[in-house]
This record gives sequence, C-alpha cells and structure tokens, in this order.
Amino acid sequence: MNASTIDFPEVSVDDRIARLESDVGHIQSDVSDIKQDLRAFRAEVKDEFKAVRAEHAVLRSETNAEFKSIREEFKTVRAEMQAEFRAVRAEMQAEFKAVRTEMLTEFKAVRTEMQVEFKALRTEMLTEFKALHAANWRGRIWAMLLYVALAGALLSVIARGFKWV
Repeated sequence: MNASTIDFPEVSVDDRIARLESDVGHIQSDVSDIKQDLRAFRAEVKDEFKAVRAEHAVLRSETNAEFKSIREEFKTVRAEMQAEFRAVRAEMQAEFKAVRTEMLTEFKAVRTEMQVEFKALRTEMLTEFKALHAANWRGRIWAMLLYVALAGALLSVIARGFKWV
C-alpha cells in the first residue's frame, strides 16, 4: 500500500471534537495528577532537606566538639612534653655540670702529678748534667796534661834533633 492511497474512514467533525475533548479531559486529569504528585514530592523533599540540615547541624556540632576535645588533648600533651623537656634539660645541665667539675678535678690532679714528675725529671737531669760536667772537666784536665806531655816529648825530640841536649 502506498501512503497516498491510505483511506481514512470519514469521521465527522463533531465526533473528532468530542474525541479531542475527552482526550483533553484525560490530559487535564493527568496534568492535575502530576501537579499533585509534584506537590507531594516537593513536600517530601522539603521535609527530607529539613532532616538532612538538622543531621548536618548535629554532625557539625559533634565534629566541632570532637575537634575541640582533640585540641584540648593536644594542648595537654604539649604542656606535658614541655614540662618533660624542661625536666630533661635541667637534668642534663646538672649532669654536664657534674661531669665538668669531675673533669676539672681530674685535669687538676693530672696537672699536679705532671708538675711533680717534671720537677723530679728536671732535678735528675740537673744532677746527671753536673756529674757529666764534672766528668767532662776531668777529661779536659787529662787531655791538657796529655797535650803538655806531648809538647814536652816533641820539644825533647826537636832538641835532640838539633843536638841541643
């Protein structure tokens, strides 16, 4: 069948108007149903948003309360840590002072001991140098006598060589 050859039954204008009026009536009832559903939905959404806002406000206040308590805990922990650090610092200062005092005492004792040892070493070295010096003088005197004897012997040889004696 061709579209140009489709035969529509002849319906009178009054029948068509009556049919349109009934269709419009159905459309109006559907639109009024949709309006009622929309109003009901709007009321439900409004109530739900009120509930959500209320829950959000409660959640916000609970969150703020929790953060406040956490801040307070942090303040407490910070104060405790500061007190502990102060105590540790004071303890360390006392310990360092004690170590410093002990080291100064030990260094003073070592210094005194070394001074005594150096004094003993100096005395011993002076004694040894005096003994060495005395031995050195004896050696010098012996060497001088040897030189004089050698000179005498040389003069004696020379005198005999020239037949002076």
